[in-house]
Amino acid sequence: MSLQALTANRLSNGRVVFLKEDGNWTLDVSEARAVEAETDIADLEGAGRDAEAAQLVTGAYLIEVARTANGVAPLRNKERIRALGPTVQITLNQSRNSAENPPLISSSSVSPCVSPCVSPTDSPQKVA
Repeated sequence: MSLQALTANRLSNGRVVFLKEDGNWTLDVSEARAVEAETDIADLEGAGRDAEAAQLVTGAYLIEVARTANGVAPLRNKERIRALGPTVQITLNQSRNSAENPPLISSSSVSPCVSPCVSPTDSPQKVA
């Protein structure tokens, strides 16, 4: 079985979260608990069910991950996007921006989403 981590959405605000070793939830995928043994995977699934029953999270499920120098990283593109955020630069209402109406988010303060966990061996996935 491949290395797995548990992800869900926090029920209070919808944020993507990952289960840590200590049983708490984190926004940082690199801090996620990653397991490979069947019994540990079953424990993760049980923790997800328990957190859903306690109304802490919703939609808990396992994802494939890899260990990197920076911690745990998701393998699939969908999970990379969920973990790291939008894949496009955020610009809000550019047409109204002027000296009197500065942009809500400065383009210089928003860096493009570059995934440190993308491996050069990753191949594009076909969209049906």
